[in-house]
Amino acid sequence: MCSSKPPKPDPLIGQAAMSNRDLFAPLEARMVRDASEIDSPERKGKLAGEAAADVSRGYQGALESNQRSMGRLGINPDSGRFQALTQDINLGLAKDTAGAMNKARRDTELQSMAMREGVVKFGRNMPNTGLAARLR
Repeated sequence: MCSSKPPKPDPLIGQAAMSNRDLFAPLEARMVRDASEIDSPERKGKLAGEAAADVSRGYQGALESNQRSMGRLGINPDSGRFQALTQDINLGLAKDTAGAMNKARRDTELQSMAMREGVVKFGRNMPNTGLAARLR
């Protein structure tokens, strides 16, 4: 039947907890550091620059293709029509570059909020579902 005495604590449980703490402490410290540095101005600038370069590469290909097509049609590159089409492409490039750079910065901010929330919840031993679920 049931004993009236409480069970004796197992000393190995405490040792296992200490072992896990030593194992995960460096990873936890790295998570905190990464979460606090992820939206630095340098990183935002780097990602915005990468986004601008991606857009520019796409537009450069379109501009070169357009110039070849117009050359095949015999349109003079010095004509007003040719210059107007080139100007339209350049305006689109400027608009899309600015949009891509701003999106990269905003995405970095959202990612940093989600990462910080995850670190805080990890530290409190809570599931990480809040901000990530709201962003979907």
